[in-house]
This record gives sequence, C-alpha cells and structure tokens, in this order.
Amino acid sequence: MGSGNYLGGKELTVKEVIHIINDERNQGRCAAGGRVWGGERYGSGGGSDSSTGLFGKICGLLALAYFVYLGLVLDGVVHSRENKVSTANSSSNQRPVTIQPPPSQLTENLGSWSGTLVASGLNKHGYVVTPIDTRRYPEGGVLHLEISVGTGVAAASFDLFQWGVRLPTEGMPNQQGSLASAWNVQRGGMAEINYRFQRGDLFEFGAEGSWQSPVGATNSYTVRASVSR
Repeated sequence: MGSGNYLGGKELTVKEVIHIINDERNQGRCAAGGRVWGGERYGSGGGSDSSTGLFGKICGLLALAYFVYLGLVLDGVVHSRENKVSTANSSSNQRPVTIQPPPSQLTENLGSWSGTLVASGLNKHGYVVTPIDTRRYPEGGVLHLEISVGTGVAAASFDLFQWGVRLPTEGMPNQQGSLASAWNVQRGGMAEINYRFQRGDLFEFGAEGSWQSPVGATNSYTVRASVSR
C-alpha cells in the first residue's frame, strides 16, 4: 500500500484508520458498501474500491481474531473445569492415614501394685513376691518396672526371677537365678528394672529390705509394670 493508507484518494494515518474501524464496528457497518468522509461517499464509485477492500480485509481480520480469542477462552474454561473435577475426585478417593509409632516404641501397661517390704538382715532374704504375666507377648519384648520407695525406715532391694525358680534365702541373688535387680534403693527413692525377654512367660518380682537396714525394718513400695515391643 506504499507509505500510507488511503481512503477515497486521501492518505490516512494509522490512528485515523483505527478510529474508522472502531466507528464502523460500533455502527455495525464493517461490511457495508461505503463510508461518508468529508461529505463524500466512498466505496460506491470507481475511486473508492481501494477503501472498500481495505475495510473488508480489516473487518475480516478482526472477526477472525475475535473467534480465535473466543475459542481460546472457551478452551481455558473447559480445561479449568476438568482440572477442578479431577482434583475433587482425587481428594474424595483419598483415605485417612493413621500414623503409628515403630513397633519398638509401642508400650502397654500391665498394671501397678503396692506392698510392704521387710528387712531380713545381712546376707538374708525374705522376699514379698508378686507374679508378672507376659504370656500375651509370644514374640517377646522389654519388661519395664518403675519402682518408688516410701519414707519408712528400711531401704529396699528388688529382684526379678523366672517363674518356678527356687528363690534364695541367703547369698547373692544374681548367682541364684535373679534376672535383673535394683539394690539398696534409699527411702523416698526411685528405681527402674528393664528386662528383655525372648517370648512371653511368667515372672516373679521379689521385694525386700536391704542388707544395710535393721532387721525387721519395713517400708512401702509401689511398682508400675509395662511392656514395650
């Protein structure tokens, strides 16, 4: 088209062409047969053919651009809805997950009990015995005994034995079947016995006054038993 746009033999700037296109679009006459400009009608005579062709091409391009834009918008809306539906379905299909600690951290309480122990004298034993049942743990575990001693006169000693073992009456318990022990626990003190067993079984927990306590001195104690697997 040379260095400019022409309408009825008049050279127009780009700004004027855009203004004309917007005006034609607003009036719905983009494909009409002519345009009045400066009191003259262009597009109906031989000298106005170029202006009519210009408007027709521009309007066609605008229409094409509009339909392409409309198609992109509709396609985006469809994809957006599909993504939302897909996300909703994925969320509805998810199941709640329960996180549990590792097996080594699972601890079950076996119960607690209290008693009164008596000191039998140096190198002597007189156990107060309490049975402990771990047979519901066939694969084994760790037996935990948390012990607290009262404020009585006697200090305390505790031993764990296998069920059925003959309990010692004198001498060192660890040489006569004691599996684990806590000795010479002072008044008001605390102690803990931990014993790993390979399979569930019956045990005997023995409590007595320590050898350093006066013969016949007593004290109270409380034990809390649990098993971890």
